Amino acid sequence: MQELTLANTIGPVSSRKTPPADKSVITSDDGIPVFQQPQLTIIVEFIVPQDVNQGSLEEWLKSLEQDIPSPAWHHSANLPDETGYVKYWITSCLQVSQSILLALRMPVFDAFTVLRCNTNPSKKHAWRATIRLPCPDRSFYPIIIDTINRSLALVGWANKTAYSTATKQRFFEKIRNEILGPYGRNMDFGKSTLEILRVAYAKNIPILSVGRGVYQLGWGIQAKIIDRSSTSGDSALAPRMTANKSASTKVLGMAGLPAPINRTVRDLETALKSARELGWPVVIKPVDGERGEGVSVNVEESMLYMAFEKARDRSISQTVLVEKQVEGVCHRLFVAGGDLLYAVKRLPIGVYGDGDRTIVEIVNEACEKEQTRPPWKRSPIKAIDSPALRVLRSMNLTELSIAENGQFVPLRPIETTASGGVDVDVTIEVHPENIQAAIYAAQVTGLDVAGVDLITTDISRPWHETGAVINEVNY
Repeated sequence: MQELTLANTIGPVSSRKTPPADKSVITSDDGIPVFQQPQLTIIVEFIVPQDVNQGSLEEWLKSLEQDIPSPAWHHSANLPDETGYVKYWITSCLQVSQSILLALRMPVFDAFTVLRCNTNPSKKHAWRATIRLPCPDRSFYPIIIDTINRSLALVGWANKTAYSTATKQRFFEKIRNEILGPYGRNMDFGKSTLEILRVAYAKNIPILSVGRGVYQLGWGIQAKIIDRSSTSGDSALAPRMTANKSASTKVLGMAGLPAPINRTVRDLETALKSARELGWPVVIKPVDGERGEGVSVNVEESMLYMAFEKARDRSISQTVLVEKQVEGVCHRLFVAGGDLLYAVKRLPIGVYGDGDRTIVEIVNEACEKEQTRPPWKRSPIKAIDSPALRVLRSMNLTELSIAENGQFVPLRPIETTASGGVDVDVTIEVHPENIQAAIYAAQVTGLDVAGVDLITTDISRPWHETGAVINEVNY
């Protein structure tokens, strides 16, 4: 297997600031003001191979699964006649680097633009390109420059390496180990930040970096400060209240909302007593856990000890919640500023039957497909294991069963961040009274933006008709 190195691939990279001010506003052809992001201009020296394999490079670019714009090519009158293959080469390198930066969740939505490109007479096959890099946060510039360096090496290797499953894994590993791993640990923002900024960018809303993963969207009284999906409208006490499931349950109950019935316990004996009072099966979870970690559902008496230990291990305060289990599926209603944005039915990770193949065949195919994707984009689906077999048995199925065409087959009892899940959009199905309950739940917990989890058998019917409960209000 060929190794990826920077040797003989790229020369020194220098940078200088661009003349435009950081907060300039330009006007489009139709007169609409368009915000211009802060920009950096760098000079890249590189060597182009004599034979550029265009088809192969396009396959490598496609494997990164990023929808990015193609860099524009300006000042073509200043270019030598023989620059066609050079233009393609440097464009490919910039697209790879931008794909990697987006995988780092860096908001680099504008194309990296080549302003000038000239031969370097001191070296054979050497070129020098001046490139404009728009990015709302100047603290990212060293990472951007280093990523472009490494992308030139990656593209050089990819150009002379046959595209296959094995070489693609090597390609992904180099990106993950050399760029995503080292730099990703220092990124201050989460997954939702990039998606919110992406929508703001598409709507020509100014994006300003405040620092430490906090951004300002827009100007003046219309501006919003965001940190992930939290805004400056969220109460400072809200994170403390919603992080403690016992406290949030009490607040929801006092407000007349459908709160779950639960008991806070610290030892197994009290947990057993509480579970017997509530009635089997019960839900066992950490009182202050997140991401669904440490949660067990359908817990019977014989399972209590393991469920209790798992929940306590995941609890910061070593405190466990024993909760009365209700029928239904968790639906998350995303509310902001007193409105419903959208709602999803949260199914656990699973597959859909096709009426022909066994469940294990469908799962194996899904696992194999995920392995061909970049690691940072893969679903956490796994081959059928003990937890999956237990879920299948509860449905009177085995891994050799053939599920009906379109039938959803879960492989875990619930959706969690760790095990993954399948979200089904149910926005248009949500009953107005369920929407009002979710908005009110956000308000009483002090949140401007919240994900309200409603467990119900039918999201299209009012919560008070189905025995639904608001399981959590997520900050």
